[in-house]
This record gives sequence, structure tokens and C-alpha cells, in this order.
Amino acid sequence: MEVADVEQHLMSCIRSNIEESGGDAPAISRDTGIQDEIAGFDSLRAIEVLIELEAEFDCELPPEKVLSKTREDNTVANVSQNILNILIRERL
Repeated sequence: MEVADVEQHLMSCIRSNIEESGGDAPAISRDTGIQDEIAGFDSLRAIEVLIELEAEFDCELPPEKVLSKTREDNTVANVSQNILNILIRERL
């Protein structure tokens, strides 16, 4: 699996999470700041998305290992790389 694959899964999960709650999903790219640039995307939504990704990847994704403490560092690209690093370690 490549980081681009994880990015696509993450963006899809974010979009579906927003749409399922009745919102309009914005355009999301790998440079999108998850917490800063997506209106209404709070810590609860982040946990919901991580739970969905855990089921999809069959792997535990602890928020403290996926999300940075610095909000502006939580871009789709950075979060996806963190997820991929966990997936690689899990499969070793």
C-alpha cells in the first residue's frame, strides 16, 4: 500500500462522514488541513473517521499516534503518512 492509497481512503471517509451528517463535503486534497480547513470537523468527527479506517484497514489507529498535537500539522498528507507507518509496523 502506498501513501496515496491511504490519502484516498482518508479523504473518502471524511467526505462520507460529513455527508452522513447532512453537510456538504468540501473539496479535499492532500494539503487540506483536516481540523483547520474543513468546517465542522472537530475531534469527535476525527474519532469517527479513525474508527471507520480501523475497520477498513483491520488495524488499531490510536488518535495520539495519528493526529499531531499541532492542528496545522494535521493535513491529509501528514495524517495519511502516520496511518501508513502504523500499518507497516502492524504487518511486520
